Amino acid sequence: MPARPLPTVSITIVRGVFAEAIARGVAPAALCERFGVTPEQLADADARVGLDVIRRIWDELPPLVGANDFGLAVAERAHESGALGLVGYVLRSAPTLGDGVRQALRYQRILTDGVRGRWSASEGDARIVFEDVDAAFRPPRHAVEFGFASILLLVRAATSRPLAPIAIEMRHPRPDDDAAARRIFACALSYDAPENAIVLRREDLARPLASRDAHLSALLDRHARLLEPRLPDRASFTARVRRALSDGLAHGVIDLDAVAKRVAVSRRTVQRRLASEGTTLVRVLDELRRDLATTYLRDATLDIQEIALLLGFSDQSAFHHAFVRWKGKAPGAYRRGG
Repeated sequence: MPARPLPTVSITIVRGVFAEAIARGVAPAALCERFGVTPEQLADADARVGLDVIRRIWDELPPLVGANDFGLAVAERAHESGALGLVGYVLRSAPTLGDGVRQALRYQRILTDGVRGRWSASEGDARIVFEDVDAAFRPPRHAVEFGFASILLLVRAATSRPLAPIAIEMRHPRPDDDAAARRIFACALSYDAPENAIVLRREDLARPLASRDAHLSALLDRHARLLEPRLPDRASFTARVRRALSDGLAHGVIDLDAVAKRVAVSRRTVQRRLASEGTTLVRVLDELRRDLATTYLRDATLDIQEIALLLGFSDQSAFHHAFVRWKGKAPGAYRRGG
């Protein structure tokens, strides 16, 4: 069976995270060995890793180096080195900040296809919501803070102004010490929010960029358009069905009829197209449950009975047997030992 398409992230992000860890005393070879990233990958500007790898990196490195503000520190170091690459240059060369942000969102997939930016505007502000493409790979706290800090630092450099957003909303709980976040973001911070979002003033978005360059902007846009088709394909029918099943789990409805309705085709078409991609609805659901289970077990606020219900199992025993089949150990043992 062909491997299920996995969300990916550019090696550019991995290099930025590793650079901060190295500056804090972690040996480069130890990082590569721990996370299964080769020196050849790090040297290849076009390389990408799965979101399962970058999630482990964001989960494990902050406690390893003892950094409460690790994601923010990565963003500051990456900004100094210009580590956002093409997407950052696309933003900076645009005529106005709003144009640059919209262009950057358009090509965000070059950095990662695991998160999708959605822009909505009202009379006085513009709200950008970052949605997970796959619920099994929900970005952890340090990844979210890195993303927002990277955006703001880039925006401030492009406008040559100390701009502050109206608000930043983050789904993770407030950390014990968020002084670094308050310093960098300089705006109202909301934790335990329903979604990850940044709210910008329309008047700021209309500001011309000090680094605007029409010729360079056109050149970068052309380059980004050429680069995008080379990225891994996340638009498979299997990926659409997986997203429909993920949405269905949240509402307790995961049968074939519900999936067909969500992807707007007939029951037979769902089965036929999945078969053409070498899989079945049962297999896609099983893989989704497996990936979500490992994500949920990292959340200490969820007990195992709750996880079983979230995954649509009839009882905890059914979840237990499925998890042993997936991982070779019970959910509780996996939670304790990873």
